[in-house]
Amino acid sequence: MAQGPSIANISNFQKALDDYVRATGQTPAKLTDVPEIADQAKYSPAVLDSWGRPYAIMVVKGRAMVVSYGRDGRPGGVGLDADITVKSRYVKSTVTLPQFVQVAELRPVLLICAAAALATALITFLAGTSRPGRRTGLLAILLSAAVTGAAAVFVGSIIAAVHAPSGR
Repeated sequence: MAQGPSIANISNFQKALDDYVRATGQTPAKLTDVPEIADQAKYSPAVLDSWGRPYAIMVVKGRAMVVSYGRDGRPGGVGLDADITVKSRYVKSTVTLPQFVQVAELRPVLLICAAAALATALITFLAGTSRPGRRTGLLAILLSAAVTGAAAVFVGSIIAAVHAPSGR
């Protein structure tokens, strides 16, 4: 799920929280203790982050801040699991390789890579056996096919990496 709605909501909620703290001098226990946010909660699921969890309040250096704990719902984390606050929303958090593998739709890319590897193996095999007067050993054919297949998988990996989720 994207972080976009979480980032947009945090700005609005942070402003309402700052106004509440200025007016009352107290940090609320939960975000819905702020009347302006409680009113929104009656009519909209906007008080939930992009992963369906309520936003939290944490105090950093004496300032109350609205936070979404990211995809994993725990403090800290990197990539899709990174915390989102008003101060961190402009920090680009790179998706980690395990997150990419877990979240990205890789099946079509991997099928194309496998088909390309199979096609190159067949072409290599047929090219190696069709030379009159010269016999190519099985080991040379297999090595050539393996190198060509590995190159096809490498190119497919680059294509998949270009399509990595941005986390937005």
